[in-house]
Amino acid sequence: MIAIENAACPDYITEKFWRPLVMGVVPIYFGSPTIKYWEPNKKSAIYVDDFPHPRALAKYLHEVADNETEYDSYRFHKINWQSPIKNNNLNYNLLTRRYHIGDTSPGGSLFERFECSVCRYVITTARNVRADIAHYDCPIEPIYAHLESQQEPENVGDWRSMMQVGKCQAKILDTFFRRNYSYTRADFDAELNRRMDKSDCAP
Repeated sequence: MIAIENAACPDYITEKFWRPLVMGVVPIYFGSPTIKYWEPNKKSAIYVDDFPHPRALAKYLHEVADNETEYDSYRFHKINWQSPIKNNNLNYNLLTRRYHIGDTSPGGSLFERFECSVCRYVITTARNVRADIAHYDCPIEPIYAHLESQQEPENVGDWRSMMQVGKCQAKILDTFFRRNYSYTRADFDAELNRRMDKSDCAP
């Protein structure tokens, strides 16, 4: 399952990584550079960053798909019920955090318990700490997956241009909605062409 985070920040790991693991499929992951610190085992996902370009990744995915033993090596946490998680750091956090899934204490859902945990931390530990960009260490410029290589530089422009068009479409929709503007597909396409021609899609 393709699992790409909305941002590539060290402390930003979401359900996009965990849900495939719970389902028993292999995540093809791009996102947090610290993800391997949290994976259940040393071979729990296929990481986009481990490959120089999409062609190499695609080749490896075909190899794994054709080799049941290799595929199952990524699903150790689902197949080995006796000791599914070898990562001591993950084990420790699953067992010691008060809001983890196995917590049967009263107090609402998992998310409500998580919120209470954050509040307790702020009250007891972080009262004088102010959140800033360093807490997630998110880069100001977005980080992209590797798309370029000596073999296939033509891929880069296509992916980048598609991203720019998507951003422009989102800005146009936002403008139309805020102005309660009734529009047709032709109106939308004309506005998109106008903005793209004039490079008028800046924030």
